Amino acid sequence: MSLFSALGVAVTSINALNTSVRTVSDNVANANNPNYNRREESFESLQTGGVRIADIRRIANEGLQRDLFSQTADATADATRERLYREIEQITGTVNSETPLGEAFERFRTAWKAFEAAPESDAAAAEVRIAGDAIVNELQRLSDGLDLVENQVLSEVDDAVTRLNVALAEVDRLNNAIVRDLAGGRPVSQLENLRDRQLEAVSSLIDIRTFKRDDGSVSVYTTTGLDLTDRNASTFTWDAATRQLTKSGSPSTDLVTGGQLPDGELSALISFIRTDQTAQDSTASGLGALEKMRNHLDEVAYSLVDDATRATTSSSVMQATSTLASLGINAGDEFTIDVGAGAVTVPSGGGALGAAIDATDTVQNLLDELNAIANVRARLTAYGTLEISTVAGTDLTLNDTTGTPLQTLGLITTDPQTFAARDPQTFASAYNNATGLAGEAANFFEVETGTTPLSASRTNLRVNDTITSGAEGLKTLSGNDVVEALNGSNRDLRGSALRLTNETYTGLASGVLVDLVKQSERATTLAGESETLRADLQQTLRDEVGVSIDEEMARLTVLQNSYAASARVIDSVNQMLQALENAVR
Repeated sequence: MSLFSALGVAVTSINALNTSVRTVSDNVANANNPNYNRREESFESLQTGGVRIADIRRIANEGLQRDLFSQTADATADATRERLYREIEQITGTVNSETPLGEAFERFRTAWKAFEAAPESDAAAAEVRIAGDAIVNELQRLSDGLDLVENQVLSEVDDAVTRLNVALAEVDRLNNAIVRDLAGGRPVSQLENLRDRQLEAVSSLIDIRTFKRDDGSVSVYTTTGLDLTDRNASTFTWDAATRQLTKSGSPSTDLVTGGQLPDGELSALISFIRTDQTAQDSTASGLGALEKMRNHLDEVAYSLVDDATRATTSSSVMQATSTLASLGINAGDEFTIDVGAGAVTVPSGGGALGAAIDATDTVQNLLDELNAIANVRARLTAYGTLEISTVAGTDLTLNDTTGTPLQTLGLITTDPQTFAARDPQTFASAYNNATGLAGEAANFFEVETGTTPLSASRTNLRVNDTITSGAEGLKTLSGNDVVEALNGSNRDLRGSALRLTNETYTGLASGVLVDLVKQSERATTLAGESETLRADLQQTLRDEVGVSIDEEMARLTVLQNSYAASARVIDSVNQMLQALENAVR
């Protein structure tokens, strides 16, 4: 080998080593950067002698990364649900093992016991009024608190959709930059690190799958098959008024109810405030949680004004606008209701439905028909089931006469059913049916002006305004029956993924809150487990693709020795060339 050849080999070696040292320096500088993948260089021999850097590759594990993306979606979704449940618990007081609503009902029961013992006492009557107001105020406070949480979630959904669109647009931009630089022979590891950071942001919002293409770009899809960056970045649109989420390029008018939105922070937020019937019937954690809580509180409020003592509730789920034909009821189907004063046929001929049920009639028409019958009350519960009851004092018998509409509605089987009086009475019956004297209010709880008892809810319940104003007093002869009703275990709550049976009023209120605590504890457990798995996966990935200071220092030592050897070659060649030059002189 000539001196010039030896010099060329040494120079190329020095250049390659300089690049390697810069690579090690970058790795060491980013040792604590969780978004940095270490880089390693590959050497290549030159045909003319010497060596050069053939490639600086970024260390990656696409399989582990995909697993981490999926677990990140689960962890952020579970953490979101846990946080929202905790916020509801803060409102209800259960986070501190307190149940203000249950305590309000217990105070109400205690106040009536004192009034029963001394109905002539103005102080005892005043305490009953105050205790009644406490129930109303607590229901309203809880309702207002749930509204605040809902408004907060709506704002968070807007923010999440914005962040998702920004991250997808950035992934698309980085894809284009990587394809361009790769085609030009330029390094892209830094761009790939930036893209990974954006993909992690997307995965926290929505569960994704990624596929790397030969040109260096990455295709991103949801686990439900929606393309996110296949050709161009998709754009999501959220309509807060209709609670619908759509995506550019997708024919779906609502990705949420259509089942196309996978888990992640965005899905957890939207699912928490869903109001559709599917969500209400589901026992899944965080699905329709706010609306379920509202429904439960509405049922508690309704129990205070419902003086029906004989009732049956269907098992069919329906809406007021549903046609009877869609429920399987045919024209001409009839049934009778015996409320103690003789059987009444439904349809009656003079009611809203006419002489027979018409296939175009709706459930609301049927409700109107039923409520037109003396001493009969009908309504759709908050859970979409039909309830038929008597106003007071008589048993209720239902029987099909033509067709089987009762069976179709889920009210009876093939035999007539009689719903006998329950003992003890409901609170409303016990108070409302008691003998009243001049100056004593006919009912204790009522709904606000402009609403009807059938629409009693957490937002319109109040203590009779004539009682609170002092225009009328309590029924002094109602104490015994009211206390018996408040002590009786005869209250039920069914629907919205909750079933409470044979409860007192205090038990009914406490049962709603206990269910909330159970849901919250479940969310906390899932959040803890998901975060542990995510952290383990992230650590495993970082151990494989991250920077180890010890390894980089070892590499630096090798490079240092190689650099010194190459430098000695250059120095030796230089000395020999100088010696030749001197000899020529």
